Amino acid sequence: MDLKGRNYFTDNTFDLLLSDTKRVLSRSYFSDSYESDIGWYAELTKERLKEEPKNFIKLKESGFTHLGEIIWPTYKFNKFGFRSDDWSDGDKGIIFLGCSDTVGVGNYNHNTFAALISERLGVKNYNLGVAGGGLDQAYRVLKYHINDINSDYVCLLIPSPFRREFYTDNSTVLCMPTSFTDENSVNGKGVTETQVNALWNYEALKEVYFSALTNRHYVFLETNKTLDAIRYICEKNNKKLIEVKNPIFYTDPEQVKFYQNIKKNPLGGSFDIAADLTHHGRIFQKKIANLFMEKL
Repeated sequence: MDLKGRNYFTDNTFDLLLSDTKRVLSRSYFSDSYESDIGWYAELTKERLKEEPKNFIKLKESGFTHLGEIIWPTYKFNKFGFRSDDWSDGDKGIIFLGCSDTVGVGNYNHNTFAALISERLGVKNYNLGVAGGGLDQAYRVLKYHINDINSDYVCLLIPSPFRREFYTDNSTVLCMPTSFTDENSVNGKGVTETQVNALWNYEALKEVYFSALTNRHYVFLETNKTLDAIRYICEKNNKKLIEVKNPIFYTDPEQVKFYQNIKKNPLGGSFDIAADLTHHGRIFQKKIANLFMEKL
C-alpha cells in the first residue's frame, strides 16, 4: 500500500526534506528497521536483583519466571520503530496512543492492553505508543500515520502532562522531570542531555523547562491544546477517539481509586510489576483494557 502520511509534512511552507520527516516526525524512539529486542532493560534489572535479591519474588509473583529463570519479554518493532503490527497491508485494526504503559514496557506483548483489546475485537494491533512519550508525541505520530491506517477507533491512554518534545536538526529531544536526572541512561547522563547532541545548551534548556514549561498554567494550556488537536484529527478522519487518563499520573477520584485497586495482586502476591521492576504488569494492563472496552 502506498503510504500517504508523509505528504502533509512535505508542504513547501515548512521547507522540510522527506528524509527529515521520515527520520524524525514518523518515528518512535526504537529502531530504523524491523528487529526484535529480547529483554529490553534486562541488564538494569539484573543489577537491581544483585542489590536487592528479594525483587526476584516480585518477578515470580508477576509471572516472569519459569523453573527459577527469568523469561524476558520480547519486543518486535515495525519499520517505524513501534511495537506494533504492520499497517501497510491495509488490514482493519485499532490505533493506540500513549507512553510506555501503552507500549507495554516490561510486559509480554500478549498481556498489553493494546493486544488484549485488539484480540477481543478481532483486528490488528496498531500500537503507536512511545516509551517516555507525552501528548506531543501522541499528536505527532497520529498526525503522520492516521491516513495510512485502516481503523475506526483511536484509544488514547493520556500520559503525563509534564512531558514535552523538542527537536535538534535530525532527532527528537524528550523533556520530562526525570529525563534530566535519570541515572540509568547512557554514560550516567539523563535522557535529555544524551539526546540534545550539543546543539543546544543543556543547562539553559533545563532552566527553561523547570522554570517555565512546568508552570501549572502553561501545562494546563498545552495539555488542553494538544488534546483538542488529537480530537480534531480523529473527527476529521472519521475515527472515534476513546480517552482514558493514565491513573499513574492523574489524581482525580476515579484514577486514585483505580490505582489503589491494583496495588495488591489478587492472585495472592503483593505486587503487580513488569519485568523491568519499574512499570506495572499484567493486572494493570488488563484493567486498563477493561476501561477502554467499557467505552468502545
